[in-house]
Amino acid sequence: MPTPAPARRRLEWNERWHRFRPIEYVATAVTGAGSLAVFYFAKPSDHAKWTGPILFDEPVRDALHLRTRSGLETAELTSNILAWAPAVQVVFDSVALPLAAHNPDLAWQLSLMDAESFALSGIVTASVYDVTGRARPSYAECKARKSVDPLCNVGEFAGFPSGHVSAAVTGAGLICAHHAALPLYGNDVLDVAACVEGITVATAVGVLRLMADRHYVSDVLVGGAIGVFSGYGLPVLLHYRKSPIGEVVRRDDLRVAVLPGGGATPFGAQVLGTF
Repeated sequence: MPTPAPARRRLEWNERWHRFRPIEYVATAVTGAGSLAVFYFAKPSDHAKWTGPILFDEPVRDALHLRTRSGLETAELTSNILAWAPAVQVVFDSVALPLAAHNPDLAWQLSLMDAESFALSGIVTASVYDVTGRARPSYAECKARKSVDPLCNVGEFAGFPSGHVSAAVTGAGLICAHHAALPLYGNDVLDVAACVEGITVATAVGVLRLMADRHYVSDVLVGGAIGVFSGYGLPVLLHYRKSPIGEVVRRDDLRVAVLPGGGATPFGAQVLGTF
């Protein structure tokens, strides 16, 4: 007797997950607006509050940063382009794929989660810029006019943390969280590959920021930590953790909920359903 093919997971919201709550709508709107306000309207630091390397910043900089103007420009441009790649992929996965599967509700929930993560990442990164006012690695050489850095006077006190890395890792975290929870590509191998690809791109952005001499490695690591929490930790903690009320099994003609407890004791389970 032939073995039946395993049932494919459906691209739909699991009823045990937490939908976007009213408080999250408010928090995301406020955080997103605050992020834009801080980034575009808050007056950045006009002097260095923190200069120089810490821990292993200097040896990593010596090993990785490029020393020609053309090399710095190429690394800067490439990092600018790649930093957008995870966000573009997140939008495609969160909106285009659910809509193609005729599931606008799923597209809405994923889009809200994406906005929530990027809003948090953005406001934390932009705020820390202004609080710390860390000078770029080339700051001393730029002051002494010994640097070939074409961006000597551009955002020279916004070194900590790395905003490019924070944004790229936030996108990569969302990719991994969504693909771990949902069969967005319809294949477990492809869904894992999407996560690996997102992490690879975000890592490349971090390395390129070091090669472009725009950040110390400590800036990159902290930017990555912000991105991991915002992009992966937030959706998992707030949404993808399953409710303890029990699994809901759906089919076109069947809805069954398995609930803990039932009867005279708290042990065992009860099954409720409509047929």
